[in-house]
Amino acid sequence: MTWPSKKQNVGDKGYTFCLCHGMAGEYGIYLKCHKPVALFGGFISDTYLSRFKTCVLFGSIELLGYAALTAQVHFHRLRPPSCQGLAISQTTQCQAADSGQAAILFTGLYHVAFGASGVKAALLSLGADQFDERDPKRSSFFNWFLLSFAVGAIIGVTFIVWISTN
Repeated sequence: MTWPSKKQNVGDKGYTFCLCHGMAGEYGIYLKCHKPVALFGGFISDTYLSRFKTCVLFGSIELLGYAALTAQVHFHRLRPPSCQGLAISQTTQCQAADSGQAAILFTGLYHVAFGASGVKAALLSLGADQFDERDPKRSSFFNWFLLSFAVGAIIGVTFIVWISTN
């Protein structure tokens, strides 16, 4: 890591450094497992499609995954029966998901992961392309982008979990 000159904004680099290292523990396993998929999204974005088309294509794939997961939650035939009401000693008697239900679940999850990897690989550079390289708003964009990413993650792992539990 090179230290910034006096003309560069130290806050940008410091914020990015803290965010990346702070999230490394949270998302280390995710990045280790999904890095090849994210590299594929970046490769497609840089080689064959524009960044905008990559975001639209992979965003649509991610949306299809969310739609499949939502349909599985909504329709009772697409998921195994609930084990609610059984004693703890009887939870081993719960009915497992059949192959079709498992296929819908994993297809939806993989679509979400694949779509998100392509969007995350292209979205930051697509946003940065909207500004001139010397424009001070460009560094502000990176700060706001990373801040919104961090706040979204915090809300996702705290507030949404609290709502679903209560």
